[in-house]
Formats: sequence, structure tokens, C-alpha cells
Amino acid sequence: MKKTFIVLAIAYLAIMVCAKDHMSLSVSSKSTGVPVTATVYDNNTGAPLENVGLEVFQGKVLPTTRVFYDYTNASGETEPFTIDEPGTYIITLARRGYFYDEISMGFTSALPEYPSIWLPACLLFTPFIAFFFIRLRKRV
Repeated sequence: MKKTFIVLAIAYLAIMVCAKDHMSLSVSSKSTGVPVTATVYDNNTGAPLENVGLEVFQGKVLPTTRVFYDYTNASGETEPFTIDEPGTYIITLARRGYFYDEISMGFTSALPEYPSIWLPACLLFTPFIAFFFIRLRKRV
């Protein structure tokens, strides 16, 4: 009886694991401040998946602050959402019959980064420093 139960339990788990499929995700943009639409596909068929729960969290490790939550429509797309701050975000995908998935994705600023204050300061004071060393060299 005990052996039969173990065999049935292993067979059930094997069927459950083998019956699940994988999902893939594509996003329309990885820039901040721009509307982003996420699309979820079946890995085997490439068909868009409907009713996939998609959550976006800010940070590298769960649990963190949830930024967005939605279900995909018949085209496999979510409503557009906007990421405000650059950084790493975790996107989770969940649907019955598919493996739960956590995807880490980096979003960057759409605006160019400005140089720090040191570059303009160095460019501004270089002639003064050169003048000072030239005057000091003439005295010695």
C-alpha cells in the first residue's frame, strides 16, 4: 500500500511538472517616462496568452514596492504603464497551466545623464591653474 502511494505520488508530480509550459515576455520600451506595454507569449507555440497576471516590482529582490498590476487581454498585452525611476525591476508572470516566472529587467533613463560638477569646474579653472604654474616656474 505504501509503495503504491509513493508510485502514484511520483507519477502525479511528474505529470504536473511535464504538463506545464513556459511563458516569454516582451516589452515595448525599457526607458523611463515612456508608456510601456508588456506582451506575454507561449514559448512553444508563440501565440499570445490571455489572462496572465503580470506584476511589476521596483527593486532586485522580492518583496519590494509594487509599481503595476494587470491581466493580459486576448492579444497577450497589458494596459500601458510608465516606469518613473531608472533601475532594476522584477516582473512576475502567473497563469494556471504555466510555470510561475520572475524576470529581472533594467530600465534606463530616456534623458541623457549630465556630467557632474567636476567636469565644468576643471574646464573653467584649467587656464588659471596653468597660469599659476607658469608664473611659479618663472620665479624659480
